[in-house]
Amino acid sequence: MATSFFDAQIDRISAGERLTADEIRELARTPDILPLGMLADALRRRLHGTRATFVRVAACAFDQSIADAVPPAARELRLTGSPESLDSAVSAVQAAKSVAGVRTVAGFSWADAERWRGVEGQGVLVVLAGEGGVAEDVARVAEARVGAGRGEQAADRVRDGTAVAFAVEIAEHGERLADLADRFAGVGRDRPQRVQRPDGLVEGEERRVGQGEEGPAERGEHRKLVLRPVWSFARVVIRERRQIFTRRRTALLLALVVAVVGPWFVRWPVLVDAGFVVVPNQRADVRSQTAGRVVEILVKEGDRVRRGQPLATLRNAGLHARVEQLAAELEAASHRVAELRAGARDEEIALARSGLARARSENRLVTSNAEVATRLAEASLVPQASAEAARDLASASASASVAMQWELALLTAGTRREDITVAEAVHARIASQLAHLRAEQLLLTLRSPIDGTIVAPHLDDKLQMMLAPGDLFAEVHDTSSVIAEISLTLGDPLAEIAVGDDVELRPYGAPHGEAHARVERVREVAQASTDPDSRRIVIVTSPFALQHPVSGLTGHARIYGAEHSLAYANLYLPLQRLIHVRLWSMW
Repeated sequence: MATSFFDAQIDRISAGERLTADEIRELARTPDILPLGMLADALRRRLHGTRATFVRVAACAFDQSIADAVPPAARELRLTGSPESLDSAVSAVQAAKSVAGVRTVAGFSWADAERWRGVEGQGVLVVLAGEGGVAEDVARVAEARVGAGRGEQAADRVRDGTAVAFAVEIAEHGERLADLADRFAGVGRDRPQRVQRPDGLVEGEERRVGQGEEGPAERGEHRKLVLRPVWSFARVVIRERRQIFTRRRTALLLALVVAVVGPWFVRWPVLVDAGFVVVPNQRADVRSQTAGRVVEILVKEGDRVRRGQPLATLRNAGLHARVEQLAAELEAASHRVAELRAGARDEEIALARSGLARARSENRLVTSNAEVATRLAEASLVPQASAEAARDLASASASASVAMQWELALLTAGTRREDITVAEAVHARIASQLAHLRAEQLLLTLRSPIDGTIVAPHLDDKLQMMLAPGDLFAEVHDTSSVIAEISLTLGDPLAEIAVGDDVELRPYGAPHGEAHARVERVREVAQASTDPDSRRIVIVTSPFALQHPVSGLTGHARIYGAEHSLAYANLYLPLQRLIHVRLWSMW
C-alpha cells in the first residue's frame, strides 16, 4: 500500500474525520503493520493525548487451572498455547470467561484457526462480546457457533445486545471479515450516542480498556453477581425456617453467637508477661576521693550501716607531711602579723637610740684615727696600706651609724599599713592551703553515703591496698524499699503499656510473696551489639516492700496494660502482630 495513502489517512484521523467501510477494508488487507500502527497511534493521541495507560495482563495456559493463576489486579486474561481442536479452544474460552468476569479475554491466532479447519472442517473462532454492542468491552461471553452463512444472525444478535462467540469460515476470510465489519459498523450507526463507526473507534463509553474505570453496566453486573446468591440463600432459609431452626439448633446458634460476639463487649486489659529482677531503690558506691593506702577496715560485708558512718581509713604520708609544714609556716606568719600590728615598744626605741649614740661615738673615733693614719702615711711614717684600712673602717662605721639612724626613725614613725597588708596576705594564703589539705585529709576516712547494707565481696582483701582517686571500695544498698526492672523485647506490645499501669510481681524465691507496684518509667537498655533484636526495653516499677528483700532476686511480672475488649486482647492483637509483622516480614 502506498505511503501517501497512509499519510492521507493520518491527516484525516488527526482532523477528526471518520474512515469509510472501503478504507477499513483496504486497511484490513494490508500486510504492512508499521503504518497501521502509526494510524492507531495518531487516533490514540487525538482521543487521549500523550497519556498512556498500561494494563496488567495475566498469561494462563489453556490446558491448566485458570482460577488460581489470575491475580485480582489483572485487567486482561490472555490464553497461551495451541489447542488441538475447536472444542478445546471453546472450552478454554468459557473457563477463562467464568473466571475473568468483566475483564477482557484474548488468545489464539489465525494459524490455530487454519489448523482447526484442517482438523474439524469448521470455521475460525472469533469472540465478540458486549452488553450494548460489539465495540464495547467484554462483559459476558455466551457461545454461539455460526457457520459461513450465519453472519447475519450473529449481527442480529449483536444488535439485540446479546454477547456472542461465533465461527466464520476461513475460506475467503478477508472478504468475510470485511463484510462483517460493514455489518457491525451498521450496528454502531444504530447506536451513535455510544459508538463511532465505521472506523471502529469508540467514544462515550462508561469504561475504556486499560484505564481501570468501570461503567454503570459493569457495576450493575458486579452487584448482581454478589446479591443473587445471597438473595437465593435468604429465600431458602425463610422457606425452610421450621426445619432449620429447631430448639436445639437455635440454642446452639445463640450460644455460638454469644461466644463469638460476647468477648468483644467484655472489658479486659492487655496482659504483658515478662521476667523481672529486684534492685534496691537506693544504692550508692563508696569510692576513694583521694589517693591513699587502706590501713584500717571498720565494717564487714553484710553489715547494716548508717549515713556518714566510717567504713575504712586511708593513709597518705606525703599529705601528712605537707600539712605539718604548712602548720608551722602559718604559725610564723601569725607572729609576723601580730608584730606589725603592735608596732615598736618603748624599750626598742630606747635601745635603738643608745645604739645610734654608740655608733656615732665609734664613727668619730674611727674617723679621727683615719685622719691620723693618713697624715702619718703622707710623712712616710706608716705604710700607705694602714692609712687605707683606717679610711675603710671609718667609712663602714659611718654607714652603720646611718643605718642605726634610719632604724630609729622607722621605730619612732610606727609600722606602715602596706607591710601589714602584705603580711596578712601571706598568712591568708598559707591558711587556705592548710585548710584544703586538712579537708583532703578528712577524705582519707571513707564513709557511707546512705543508710543501707554493705555489699562488697572479700572486703578484707583490700587491707593495705593502694587506692587511687575514684577507685571503688564497696557498695551500699538500701533494701528497705526495692524496685523491679522488667525486661521486654521490641516485639512486645509496647504501645499498650503506659506510666501508671498496675504490675503484679511474684518472685521465684518466694512464690507466696506477691507484690504490687506501678509502672514508673520506661527506658531502653544500651547494648554493645548492633543487632536490633538484641535491644531491650526495661520497665522500672515504683518502690515496693518485700518480706525478704534481696538484691538480684528474680521472678515473673505481669503488666496490666490498656483496657480493651477480651477478644481484642487475646485474639485481635496476637493476630494483628502475626499478620502485619510476622507474615509481612516473610513475604
